[in-house]
Parts: sequence; structure tokens; C-alpha cells
Amino acid sequence: MRYILTYGNADARLVEEICIYPSLSAVLLNGSLIPETNFTFAGSRFDLVTCALSNILPFMDPATKWLSYFDGVDIWGNFAVKPVQTADVYSARTPALLHNTTAGMLVGAVTSERFEIEVMLRNAAFSIKMPIVDGYQAYNQIAIPLETCWIQFGSNFSGLFVSYAQQVRSFNPPVRAMTVDNFIATTAGTCDWYNRYGNINETTVLDDLDTAISLHDGGYAYYIVDSGWAYEDGTGQDYNWSSPWNAEKFPNGVAPLIAKAHGADFKLVLWNRVGFAPVWVQQQHPGWVASWGSWNYVIMNISMPSVQAYIEDVFATWASQGIDGVKVDFITDVCYQYAWNAHQWNTDKTRAQLVNQYLDLLDLYASTYNMPVLLCGTPIGFPSLARYSNLVASRVTCDSGYQGYFWDSQVATALLRSFWWNIAFNTPDPDAFDTKDMRSVLVASAIGGAMYYGDNYPGLKSDMARFAWTLRWDAPAVPENIAFSGKCIIARGIWQSRQVVIGVNIDGSSYQYFVDGLVNSTSAIRIMAPPDGIFAGSICSICGINGQHSIYLRPGHTEMQIFYQGQPPFPASQCMEAEIAHFITGLVIPTALLGVSVLVIFRKTLTKRAADTKKNGII
Repeated sequence: MRYILTYGNADARLVEEICIYPSLSAVLLNGSLIPETNFTFAGSRFDLVTCALSNILPFMDPATKWLSYFDGVDIWGNFAVKPVQTADVYSARTPALLHNTTAGMLVGAVTSERFEIEVMLRNAAFSIKMPIVDGYQAYNQIAIPLETCWIQFGSNFSGLFVSYAQQVRSFNPPVRAMTVDNFIATTAGTCDWYNRYGNINETTVLDDLDTAISLHDGGYAYYIVDSGWAYEDGTGQDYNWSSPWNAEKFPNGVAPLIAKAHGADFKLVLWNRVGFAPVWVQQQHPGWVASWGSWNYVIMNISMPSVQAYIEDVFATWASQGIDGVKVDFITDVCYQYAWNAHQWNTDKTRAQLVNQYLDLLDLYASTYNMPVLLCGTPIGFPSLARYSNLVASRVTCDSGYQGYFWDSQVATALLRSFWWNIAFNTPDPDAFDTKDMRSVLVASAIGGAMYYGDNYPGLKSDMARFAWTLRWDAPAVPENIAFSGKCIIARGIWQSRQVVIGVNIDGSSYQYFVDGLVNSTSAIRIMAPPDGIFAGSICSICGINGQHSIYLRPGHTEMQIFYQGQPPFPASQCMEAEIAHFITGLVIPTALLGVSVLVIFRKTLTKRAADTKKNGII
């Protein structure tokens, strides 16, 4: 079913096309803006859909209606849940979900050719809006095509996100085939930032490479040289993206690093932010600069052919040096720092067009020089990211803190964003989470991304390190299968066609939950990790599990259980610890659905009797 609606005022007419898909309970919203005269936009957002808060999903109680979305404009933002009735949300990138605990409506952009789509809760109204940057020009009776928005209703949040991701794929076919060696998605790697923070030199990289290479048999196959290799001694800024490397820190350049990595069948990946103007560009080609920000926030005008030629030459130089892949950082900053004013760089272009131009250049050079790209600081809300298949991975979380520690909210954010991003765009990657914190393993295994080791490898056990890589789940985690409360997280997934449950507890209390609905004679492999991380953990097997199985999480510990029937997936000795008696109250999680949602608070403090049991050594 198709409808056309027209809204008019003195400046322009808004023509909206609405296509309804009854079998999917979905609506596709598309439109055009037809100017009635010539005018220039002064930075504005105009409504595609607006309704009173009380009228959003009228079958829901307004008091239990939420907006769930990813805060901010890029991967640095957190997952947020705000009450519709009382919260003000100025601009939320899509996908966004309006919902209660049992049903909801997903709103998601499926195109981003010129503009962006946002949702907003303001002044007792909900709206779907499209921002237009300053300086964008409109001409009399020349239609401006708008972006297409997918709106779908349902009670299965996972299904809504997967359906949306499929729409993104269908609207954004690849502009070129993937031709790179995608080792970033198929192997694990290590990154030196959260160990060195830019304080690197030839000796530190060679030493860290030795440690990483020791894990090669377990699937670890690349090393990322992060920021610090191109620092200029006088300013602390990056001197040039191609050569020379900092002569004091790397007197022999990249050659010995390449030799060690390639000699061990390892790949070497190089960090950069190639859209920023390094010192050499600032000094030799100041005309290439579009925005002279403070310190090293000096951004090149990537629309200039000379800048594009420079970026290609950088890729060509890296390829000739033997570098195997690149980590391109600060993607959003290149596109956002100066793009709110179209006059500053290229009249009649928008921020979305600049994003697409930058991503397309990176994809082209990645394909040309066989250098897979890991994106960092990626802008969200741009479905066009799906077009660029040689940009093989994207960060899904913000930076970790000191020595790889990361904020609690980032765990949920990574899990929830990654499962639809993985389907819609490219393989997500958590980057440098700390292996001492088992939540890193949870995130990495749940999303199927590589796991980087940003710490000093305390308690390293090579056999456990090799085993960690095999814990990648077959499919990303989904909202119905993740529950979190503070620093305790429970999630389920599939590992080699077997049910898996992971619990992570870094809080000061003990937690208890049950896995329900198991078949009699089920067995489980138990993988326990103490505060030192999975590299210092243990593995054992539990046999004779019947319909219900309890899992107990001590503070600072993580437990993963792989359920199976018949032969075990790998050898493990019998667990010596006694199981907790089933009289302890806990959260029941059916294995069919593990019926938890992102809004379920599942924290259960053990009873006094359970605490006494633990004290007496039964646990």
C-alpha cells in the first residue's frame, strides 16, 4: 500500500511517500523537499513525523514507555534508556526503539545519501527529524530527495533489529567488492595503546611482538602499532603519515618490525588518522587545511584532488613498506569538525555527503593496496557504511581507561550495538579491552570480533590464551538474551551449535541465577576466570545436569558454561566443587529464550544460608 502526503508553506513543499508492508508490520517513509524559491539553509531540522507523546504507540501505558538509543553521534556514546513521559532527548541517532517490556517500534534510517535521520523527544512531542547543515542551498522547484526511514512494530526486539539491518543491506549494496585479506575479522590481534599509550619505540614494539607471537598457535595473527610512531619531537604532533618514522624512537624505521612479524607469519597493522593534517602538510601545504583546530585537530579538505592524491600516496607508501593493514582513527572528527557549515568546504554538499566521500576514499585505497581498514570513532546513523566492504571492522565502544579498564556502560553498549551492526555493516570490534577484566572476553566472544590485549599480560597461561580465541560465539548477542545490572552481566549465545551462558560479576556482592528447561543428562563445560582474567582461569566439566542448573558468581569472577549432550566438545576434568543446592532463590533463565530483556534487573543477593554454605567450604 502506498500513500502520498504533501505539506506546504511559503518556502517549500514537503512531499512524503508512505509504503506499508502489512506482513512485516512495517512502514517505509520517503520524501522530497521542493523549494518554492531560492534560499540557503541556516542550520535546521525539519520534521518528517511529529506526534504528541501521549499518542506514540497509544496501546501502551505512557508511564511505562521508553526510548532506547545510542547517545552521541559516534561510537563514543553509550546505550541509553529514557522514559518517554519525562525525558528530553534533543537528537538520537537511529536505530532507536520506542517500547515497553513486551512490544515496541523501531525507527531506523536506511539511506544517508545527503542527510541524516534523528529522533527527538522535546516539548511533549516525539518527532523523526532530518537535519540540514548551514550553507546548504535550495533552488526554486528543484526537488531535494530526502532520506528513507524504516519503521517497524513488533514484540521481538531482536527480530526488529535484524529486520532493520537487512533493510540497510538491501538499500546500500557494496560500491566495490571486498578484495582485501580480511585477517582482522578472522584472527585475533593485539594493540599496544593500552599498554604503552604512545610511549613506543623499536624495542617496545619488538618485545610486545614476541609476546603476541607466542599466542600465534591459538589464532593470534596480527599486531597493531598504535599512536606514537610518527610523533615529531618538537611538537608532539604526527609529522607525516608516510615517512619518515620518528628517527629517535625508530632509528631503523619499520623494517625490523616487518621482519619480525612476517617471519612469524604475523601481520603488522599501523594506526593513523589520515584525514588530519600532520605537521608536514601544515608546513608544506597549508592550502590543504579546511579547519585549523587547536593543537593537532587540524583537518584536511578531503574534497580536494591534491588531498586525495596525498592520502592515496600514504596507502601506497605503507604497502611498499610491507604494512598489512591500517587502523584509521577519528573518523567522525574528520567529517564533523567543520561540516556544519557547507560554505567552509564545498557549497551544496552536506555532512552526510562528506562522510560518504571519506569512507569511499578509504575503501578504494584499501582495495587498491590490499590493506584492510579497521575504523575507529565511526559515525553512527549512516547506513551508507554498509557500502564499503573493504572497511572490514569498526569499533563498537569508546576507549578504555588506564591499562585497559573500561566503563561499565560500555559492556552493554558493545553487546547491544554490535549484534545489529554486525549484520548491517561489517564485523564489529571491541578494540583494546583489558584481558584482566573478563568482560572483555564476554564482549569479544559475543560479537565475534577480535580480542586485543591492552595490558601487560599478568597471569598469562599460553594454553588458556589459545583457548580464549575459540570462545567466539557463532552469532552476536541479542537484547532478549542479555541482562545487566551495574557490574553484573548475564548473556547467552551459541558456540559451535551449543547453548552458552556467560556471567560476569565485578561487584561486591554474590549473584545466583538458574538456567531452566534443560534436557535430562545434559552436561556442561565450566570455564571460570578469577580477577586475573581468563589467562589465569580454569576449565572443568559438570555431568548429570537435569532440568535446572544453577550458576553462582562470586565477586570479581566470571563463569562461562557450554551445555552439551553426548560427547564433550573438548577434554576437561571433572569439577571438584559441589553444586549449589536448588533451594537458593535466583533468576530463572529458560534455555529456550533465556527470558531476559535489557530492562530486566536480575540482581539476586544470596540468602544468609547460602553465604554460610560458601563459608563452610562447600562452594
